[in-house]
Amino acid sequence: MKKVAWRMIQISLLVLTVLGIVRSVFVSLDIDESYAVAQAYRLVTGDKLLYDMWEPHQFSAFLPAFFLLPYTKIAGGTEYCVIFLRIAGILIHLVIGMFLYDVTKGEAGKKAAFLLMIFHLNFLPKWVCMPEFELMHYWSMLLIFLFLYRHEKCGWHAYPVLAGVAYFVSVLCYPTMIILFPVYLILQYRGKYPVKVPLLFTLGTVIPASILGGWIISYLPISQIKPFVGYILMDSSHTGESVSWKWTKYALELMHQSAAFAICLGIAVVAGLILLLIQKGIRKKDVKFGNVCKTVLFIAVSLLCLNALCGFLFGDQNQFFFQVRYLVLVVIFLVTAIINRKEFHNELRYGIIPVALSLPVIFLITNMDTNTSYAKLMPAVIIGFFMFAKSERKKSEEGKKSSLLAKISVNTAAICLLLCFFVCKLVLIRVTGCLPVTVKAPMARVQQGPAAGIYVLDELEEEWDENYDIMSNFVKKGTNPLYIGAEQLFYVAFASEVTVPSVQGTTVYNEMYETYYEVFPEKKPELIIIDESYKDTPGYFYYPENEFIFNWIDENIEIDREVTIGCYRVLWTK
Repeated sequence: MKKVAWRMIQISLLVLTVLGIVRSVFVSLDIDESYAVAQAYRLVTGDKLLYDMWEPHQFSAFLPAFFLLPYTKIAGGTEYCVIFLRIAGILIHLVIGMFLYDVTKGEAGKKAAFLLMIFHLNFLPKWVCMPEFELMHYWSMLLIFLFLYRHEKCGWHAYPVLAGVAYFVSVLCYPTMIILFPVYLILQYRGKYPVKVPLLFTLGTVIPASILGGWIISYLPISQIKPFVGYILMDSSHTGESVSWKWTKYALELMHQSAAFAICLGIAVVAGLILLLIQKGIRKKDVKFGNVCKTVLFIAVSLLCLNALCGFLFGDQNQFFFQVRYLVLVVIFLVTAIINRKEFHNELRYGIIPVALSLPVIFLITNMDTNTSYAKLMPAVIIGFFMFAKSERKKSEEGKKSSLLAKISVNTAAICLLLCFFVCKLVLIRVTGCLPVTVKAPMARVQQGPAAGIYVLDELEEEWDENYDIMSNFVKKGTNPLYIGAEQLFYVAFASEVTVPSVQGTTVYNEMYETYYEVFPEKKPELIIIDESYKDTPGYFYYPENEFIFNWIDENIEIDREVTIGCYRVLWTK
């Protein structure tokens, strides 16, 4: 009977997972994804890192570019390329999930390993399956742990090298991750190979870094690297806030989250005490202070997840609502691993500590709030659940009884968290501005361009296809276009070469553009397309500094003719 029930659970979870994968490939599109595709397109069409690409996330563009290059050669264009890149992202996600299962099944058991794989497959840090920098960072942090953990078990020295490569990719996604390099080396300095593992890890990091550095200095003299890095920092969407203001904002956000968490924790304490009284009469030996604390905290996590679910389904909240649940889980797992460090030293050293430290390191550079950034802790959450599953299996094999109360509470928290993932994957839709949109919204299929085949909100589909037809008539190959708007797939669809400093959807059209055209006068715009809805659409990020570009055009560009077509104002320069 148990086997039949488990098989039914497996089939149900797999069906829901497959449905979520299909939906994520063919439904919805937003400017963050457009940005990832447009960055990759720049590399494919010959733009060079640091030199004529001034986007803050440019170093992570290599992976989507790796898939986009052969696609454009074979397909002869970029139509349907967004779907293709999503499928590539899903395949990578699936392969890593299978590796996670393979690494964990030996000690946690096949059932727990399967559930960990389901957790992984249904989680996306940005709820976008495109291989963009946030998803790549999640993959990197999880793979570092899996490679180093597998090396501890089999001793194959290629694994620390691969872990070093994965770490290098994490630095490409968030350059401040370089701060954690000595931390990783210190944490690796123990075990069977106390010196060899850090050396191999360093080798895996240094080799690709040297190749990348050699390529950059082949076209950009070392003396020019600093000024070009300075050009990237001109994008004030990431650098406009001072460090002191940013950390003050983080503190205020944390205080707000703490108040809500305190309510959940208070309810959890009451629930825990009631359950404790019930259990005390059944299994007195289980009543231990540590188990009681864990039980209360896992109940609190369950309440946080239920709160998020209510927000998703009834409160007009998006996928990133109240993600402090990840932080609470990591605190539980970190404290548990430290207390039981002899048993969980590998999980602690290779996974939980580095992932936990990565959060403040990323806060130094990100323009996201704390709530959104907590998703970066997910590798540690998976490692923590693996740690608990391994411990339960070991106790079972040794004939020891684990705390029934703690076991129920951790399983409940895991179930509630997984429900959040399924709702985010199957019910909510990621759109520009992260607005609270669900599958009940009217959808239509894009017919043309890079986003062809994707179902988006019907008004956006109509606008995209109509504007695609309009722009096809006046954007000619070889023209230097300047597009002022948020939907940067424009360049992927129409430009044979990108001749602007940044294709970031949240680009600030400030002095950076003037500097770019001074450095590259041959790239001055011959055609200017202005999205007149840019200022008014709630989902877009329109900065007051953007007025600079319009003043610059008036003062520096001679206009030959001008037309207004739909929501676009089109200017031809002399």
